[in-house]
Amino acid sequence: ALGSLYERVKPRKMVMLSLFGMAFSIAMVVLVKSLKLSLIFLSLYGLFMSMLWPQMESWITRGKEGKALNKATMWFNLMWSSATGVSSYIATYFISKSVTIGLLSGVVTLFITFVMVFVISTFVPSIRAVKGEREANKEKLNLVDNSTTLRFYSWIGVASAYLILAILNNIFPLYAQSLSFSASTVGSLLVIRGLTTFVCFILLGKANWWQFKFSLIILSQIVLALCCVFSSYFNSVLAFAFVFFVIGVLISLIYDFSIFHSASGAVNRNKRMIIHEVMINGGAVIGSLLGGGIYENFGYSFLMWCIAILLLLSTIVQSIVYKIKSCTV
Repeated sequence: ALGSLYERVKPRKMVMLSLFGMAFSIAMVVLVKSLKLSLIFLSLYGLFMSMLWPQMESWITRGKEGKALNKATMWFNLMWSSATGVSSYIATYFISKSVTIGLLSGVVTLFITFVMVFVISTFVPSIRAVKGEREANKEKLNLVDNSTTLRFYSWIGVASAYLILAILNNIFPLYAQSLSFSASTVGSLLVIRGLTTFVCFILLGKANWWQFKFSLIILSQIVLALCCVFSSYFNSVLAFAFVFFVIGVLISLIYDFSIFHSASGAVNRNKRMIIHEVMINGGAVIGSLLGGGIYENFGYSFLMWCIAILLLLSTIVQSIVYKIKSCTV
């Protein structure tokens, strides 16, 4: 809803506003004693966060295509994935001491990042000179949007991938307890998935064989569905380690499909990246809420079969639509 506003503002200003706003929101959650007020400030935190990711993604991809675009998204993916992994361990340590300390560590981190962005953008003219996307586009003559329709199928894929990722992160640890897996074993499985995704981001950033191929977009979703089916039968650590490894590969591939095809050829990349982020977060929310409900009432195997069937039906529909669109061109 705020996409039109976001594209009018300079990226650095939107990023700084986002960082400061998130720090402020978390600080208020710590200070207020009312549950209702805490929920309001948590919602405000979500609003400020929505200003960050699309702006960063559209900023780093602006004016880039092909190899340059792939390289830019690779470095972006490496930064956020490594930071997510490291911050999870740090946050766990602080929260083990106190929830308040954990939240305040987040406030400090966000504020320090805000100061760093402010200082760097103040002393680097090239960063200050970057204009809002709408203003920048007005200065360019004869802009033609050469977006690929593959972005639609990529968005469906990334929503599906993050739906499953939410299940692995939030529901699988509960299921693992029934298999007598220790907390360290579950943590190791999640690390396997994370490290695999990180390494694959590097490999995909140095290749272009996966770009603009509908067959690979669909195949990745089919294999993801098969992983769900197989995991419904597994009960050993090694078997799950293999599945988590394969899912780690697929997550990186599907995420790259989405961010690359969202940006490629697009004039208004800010709006495209907003959709990209909406699909990611939508999949994660549905995976946590719907997945949690199904797991609680019917169990893990039934849940994974439901997700697998949903994904396979989705690939069939996507293939039919793609075939029809191809015949009409």
